[in-house]
Amino acid sequence: MSDMTPELGNLISQSVVDVMVYLVGLDAYKRMLDSLARNTKSDLSQLISHLQQNDWDKIVSQAHKVKGAAGLLGLSGLQAACEKIGDQAKVNQKADDAEATLQHTASRNIALLKQTLG
Repeated sequence: MSDMTPELGNLISQSVVDVMVYLVGLDAYKRMLDSLARNTKSDLSQLISHLQQNDWDKIVSQAHKVKGAAGLLGLSGLQAACEKIGDQAKVNQKADDAEATLQHTASRNIALLKQTLG
């Protein structure tokens, strides 16, 4: 995993991935990533629904949930996107292009990491 492309380096925290793989093993880490990918679709749908309704408290809560899971697995691009959305919601503002950013960042982060892991 040491030969990362610059794009992957911006979306993935290699040090977090390395620590997680060391702690739980590559197979367990891949299962965790698969679980995150399955859950993220539902979690992001809920977050987008809250964004569309300008439900600030639920946006903050859901963004925090996704941010935490993403951070645990080293998906720093998704983590940063959720952090920005949560911060904006705390002051009752919708982050610019939040829905599109979430969908693109989540799918791109997970796909690139899976590709890298093999």
